[in-house]
Amino acid sequence: MESRTKRSFRNTYSGLISRCVNLLVPFFIRTVIIHKLGSEYLGLSSLFTSVIHVLNLAELGIGNALVFSMYKPVAEDDRPRICALLALYKKVYRIIGCIVLAAGLGVMPFLPALTDMKALEGTDINLYLIFLIYLSNTVCTYLFFAYKRSVLIANQRQDVVNTVDSAVHLTMYAVQIVLLYLVPDYYIYILMLPLFTLIDNGAAAYFAHRLFPYIRKKSDVKAEIGPILQNTKYLIGHKIGAVIISSADSIVISAFLSMNTLTSYSNYFYVISALNGFINVGYNAILAGVGNSIIKDSKEKLCSLFRELSFILFYIVSVCTVCLLALIQPFMMLWMGEGLMFTADTAVLFALYFYTWQVRVIGLNFKDAAGMWKNDALKPYVGMVVNIVMDLVLVNTVGVNGVLSATVAVMVFVYFPWETKVLFRDLFERSPKAYVLSELGYAAATALTAAAAYYTVSLIPLGGVPGLMLKGFISLAVGNICLLVMYSRSPELRLAAARIKRMIKK
Repeated sequence: MESRTKRSFRNTYSGLISRCVNLLVPFFIRTVIIHKLGSEYLGLSSLFTSVIHVLNLAELGIGNALVFSMYKPVAEDDRPRICALLALYKKVYRIIGCIVLAAGLGVMPFLPALTDMKALEGTDINLYLIFLIYLSNTVCTYLFFAYKRSVLIANQRQDVVNTVDSAVHLTMYAVQIVLLYLVPDYYIYILMLPLFTLIDNGAAAYFAHRLFPYIRKKSDVKAEIGPILQNTKYLIGHKIGAVIISSADSIVISAFLSMNTLTSYSNYFYVISALNGFINVGYNAILAGVGNSIIKDSKEKLCSLFRELSFILFYIVSVCTVCLLALIQPFMMLWMGEGLMFTADTAVLFALYFYTWQVRVIGLNFKDAAGMWKNDALKPYVGMVVNIVMDLVLVNTVGVNGVLSATVAVMVFVYFPWETKVLFRDLFERSPKAYVLSELGYAAATALTAAAAYYTVSLIPLGGVPGLMLKGFISLAVGNICLLVMYSRSPELRLAAARIKRMIKK
């Protein structure tokens, strides 16, 4: 049987390839759309993606609950139980697909109220047709084959999912780029989305059947939906909270500011989302392994694993934050030009957004792997209300900075302390004081390092691609040197280095 370490590395490697495909090629496509069609199209894409995310609340976290319910039968090789769960998942997802379709059709009359219609004057944009295509892309996911991915994920074969996604998406991007140059028509471009979603889901289902042929069989075991719904009941709030945090900002900016502002916001957000994706690849790959550790290991060993992974996460996130702050403005100048750039204070807020988002990742992974959705069930509702109220209050007075500040405030003052308290009280059964103090120290170290890198890079007059590359090298060097000096004698660095060496050796 393969070790958890080997499976994690395989999943991480394939995840990085998938992330590169889904970052670099869309980056080029966004550039082509801006120059061939105009910034309004990117703004609409961001808006409709956010609206679809809200409609996806109909899923209510059932997918996570089902994958969690599969961990035990997968570990015990209880094939009839796995088949029964898949049959149940299929029925539930088809119901959800119909609900999302109905909700999407119900939202359509309100699209003009969410859109900066003045920015669309003089264009041939049909809001309703574009939205229908985006909606069909999502509905296809629920109605066709997507449920079979769960058996791959539960068996830690995320590498298969990543490989299929990479191949299909790379093909889709190639077709879209060719179409944009030969026939610069946005409708033809987005029609590729539902088409390749069907291909992606079908390919994943094919490999699920090849690797686990027993899932074709009907099971005499009846999967009880009660335990799944019990977990889903608590996942609902977490699902809503995540959607509001990621989608409400775009909708508020579109409704209260302008389509060009939303385009600029989506460009900056694209960069930090890409960084988030790269970091999350490793942690998503070991999520099932963490679940195994929670079942088998002692509380002390589990807490030690958490602290080691937390330091590794801090180091990576800190260096990324340093580079992000130092490079995002020169990069945006080179990529989109001054007309679609925000001011320096907004760039700082995006860096804060990135850092406060990422420092929570490892805690969330442990909590999800333990199925601890009930323990902080009220947290997402509180965060959602605070975020929406602050967005609406600040957007008219502070603009984009107000929207970003609202999200950062929710992560720092609501989500992080609440999640930390629950995790240490209910999973590790010890005080979180030492962990909180270390996180405050990490944040201070990141701030000092980022300030040093930002000041150093600002002294470089060189522009263009050579200037960006030089600034990138310097900010990366400053970030690593400062952190290594600060933590050279810390036990966390030694333990993290030892763990990485063991993983590389294996």
